[in-house]
Amino acid sequence: MNALHLAGLAYTLGSIPFGVIFARLQGTDIRSKGSGNIGATNALRTSGKLVGLSTLLCDIAKGYAAMHVGIRYNCANIACIAVLCGHMFPVWLKFSGGKGVATFLGILFAASGYVGTINLIAWGGFFVLTRISSLSSLLSVTTTHAMIWLWRVILPVDTWALFVGVLLIIAKHSSNIKRLLNGTELPASQNKT
Repeated sequence: MNALHLAGLAYTLGSIPFGVIFARLQGTDIRSKGSGNIGATNALRTSGKLVGLSTLLCDIAKGYAAMHVGIRYNCANIACIAVLCGHMFPVWLKFSGGKGVATFLGILFAASGYVGTINLIAWGGFFVLTRISSLSSLLSVTTTHAMIWLWRVILPVDTWALFVGVLLIIAKHSSNIKRLLNGTELPASQNKT
């Protein structure tokens, strides 16, 4: 499998909108509810625990699967970026997708179970402290990447490719960042959108 084929495969896998699919099985369109985002957080808030958990696990799984194939064919960097782009900018949804946090977690687990676990624990720790999902996501991906860089962790994917992923995630959280700066991003217990 060459790099172009792998990029297409990873993008296509990443672009499967599991949140939309699972919510539609319940007869709703997740894009018209809550924040309108197709990711696990909005799925949980608007469609319940089963849809939220299913979306989370499948979004993690597609990041893991794409990275696993990328590592096997020595194209991990391409797989990392392509699967994230597929999730964030799916052609099927007019390039309006999720924010990439769960898919990034899958990428990290495929690259290293140790690093993936650290990222997951970081997210949980930040969430316990802040009760804000978006802030926890931003802090966990940036601190995990900083740890990889500072500790010179050897992974099958290059640090620059993960950094591109972190930048994409930050860019997709631009509206959340504005609300955080304005003090209007509400904790999970209050946030209904």
